[in-house]
Amino acid sequence: MRYEIKKIGIWPLLKVSFFVNLVLGFIMGLFYIPFLTIMMGAMANMPSAYSSGVDMSDFPIGAMMIIMPIMMSIFAAVFNTILAVIAGLIYNLISRMMGGFEINLEALGVTPVPPPPPPQRQPIPERPAAPVAPPPPQPSSAPPPPPSSSTPPPPPPTQPSAPPPSYAPPPPAEDKPKDNGPGDPAGPEEFRP
Repeated sequence: MRYEIKKIGIWPLLKVSFFVNLVLGFIMGLFYIPFLTIMMGAMANMPSAYSSGVDMSDFPIGAMMIIMPIMMSIFAAVFNTILAVIAGLIYNLISRMMGGFEINLEALGVTPVPPPPPPQRQPIPERPAAPVAPPPPQPSSAPPPPPSSSTPPPPPPTQPSAPPPSYAPPPPAEDKPKDNGPGDPAGPEEFRP
């Protein structure tokens, strides 16, 4: 797989660069302490003709051992972060015009992990089925047995016939005076002239 770095984010670059340079500056300050101690001890033992007239024996080496890592970390954090931001801006400008770094990535012996199976739905519990009546007996294909000659078969049941429906008109309405209600200016119908 080929990838190209098109742009470097300046704000993330500033944050990471400041923190990394702060830590590295402190570590470098710890490494400089022995060298400065040896150098200052050698300068203190030099005759005054070779020294610049400064007596190094009175210089506080203990304070130097405490201050040196702190000063180196601040110096590295500020100045190296400024240089990293300037380098990021220059890279963004050049990558816009000419293209960025291309990186070829290849997976070595890594098998892709299949995605997890989707969650399964819980089955809905089924209601108990209503009792089913047994099916009616199936007629057999054999012919029915002949009726016995001693008793005649019963006649098939007949349903009583109902008279055909007839239309009856509704009963006549009674002659009642029509009341138009209290809001009618004429009053009830029976009092109208």
